[in-house]
Amino acid sequence: MAQKVQRKYALNIQGVVDLDDGRITITVEDRGEFDLADLMKAFDGNECKISVSYDEEYAPEVDEETGEVI
Repeated sequence: MAQKVQRKYALNIQGVVDLDDGRITITVEDRGEFDLADLMKAFDGNECKISVSYDEEYAPEVDEETGEVI
């Protein structure tokens, strides 16, 4: 059975994204601001998968009389 050797590179960062004049920065609480292009230099020229997400507080409207979600 053929075995394979694999090296994996990953970048995980959580903070506030700012898009300004084509520049993407991420501000991380208690760490400061990071330029995304600088952080991704090791990925340059390689096929990559990028995922971005954020959470949003969800508070459905509720009928005060019945308690049902509208």
